[in-house]
Amino acid sequence: GGGEKGRKLSYLRVIVATGAVICRGLGGGAIVGAAHAGCGGFLRGNRISGAGMRNWKEFAGVVLFVWLGWGAMAGAQQHPQQLPWSVRAANAAMEKWPSGIFSAAGAPPAWTHDEGVLLAGIEAAWRNTVDRRDYLYVMHAVDPLIGLDGSVAELKSGDHKLGEMQLGQQVMLLYGVTLKKRYFNAATALYQELQHQPRNAAGGFWVAQNQPNVMTLDSLDEAEPFYAEYARKFHHPETFAEITKQFVLMQDDARDAKTGLLRQGWDDSKQAPWANKQTGDSSAAWARGMGWYMAALVDTIPSYPADDPGRKQLISILNEDAAAVARYQDAKT
Repeated sequence: GGGEKGRKLSYLRVIVATGAVICRGLGGGAIVGAAHAGCGGFLRGNRISGAGMRNWKEFAGVVLFVWLGWGAMAGAQQHPQQLPWSVRAANAAMEKWPSGIFSAAGAPPAWTHDEGVLLAGIEAAWRNTVDRRDYLYVMHAVDPLIGLDGSVAELKSGDHKLGEMQLGQQVMLLYGVTLKKRYFNAATALYQELQHQPRNAAGGFWVAQNQPNVMTLDSLDEAEPFYAEYARKFHHPETFAEITKQFVLMQDDARDAKTGLLRQGWDDSKQAPWANKQTGDSSAAWARGMGWYMAALVDTIPSYPADDPGRKQLISILNEDAAAVARYQDAKT
């Protein structure tokens, strides 16, 4: 058939074929629990069956669960010293914060930038290993922060803190895996917050309501990767021009012409106590700030449409900044 029904049937055929290969390759008994039940109950002779099969999305979820379990077993067979450093770091973080709560012992879960940074690292490890323990760690950390209707109780719209956007990337991950409406609603609430974020005269996002006209390097990492991913997934091509503007403003107005390095902060109004009265720049070139800014570029560019002119601009900015950082890299360390 044609149209949406035809597309869904095409997707379903691919999912069925993939599920059959995975289930048969594992020999059935290698997977336990829901994943094993998914193989036995939903795949019979490459046909969809089983009373629990309500629609193609549910089946896709079962196949993904099997796939996650497969990755977990593969990783478990390796000796710890053979694991990549990224996986060792993720495992150490999960051991230190087993509940996924990045706060003081006994403190309740909180919607914070720090929480988002922790989970972003675990998510990055999961995308390389497909170890379902990593995915479940992220899910169990995020779920207590989101209502069943997708509301985020700790999101205070009047504060306009870009740091609160950091967890948006993990919300998008959970939506992409489960297609649950609660995650879609939460992601949409964050996107709408960015739509109403205060801007300076040049169009740059304020880092927060209590820091008018101020942009910082790390604040781009907090907001732009999520902003771009949402725009890609839910078809808002007009958003990419605004995302590009955020990077271009910092590149043009916070860059030290002598070194090529970027200053950590820029105040378009030049009113902040630290701001240069002629340029609005801060005096500090912060290595970690450069890292945040370049990481934001790396995580944002993949969401851009191939033909969007901003994509080429951002790649050029990333190359320029990488060259500047390399010039000042310590040769000994």
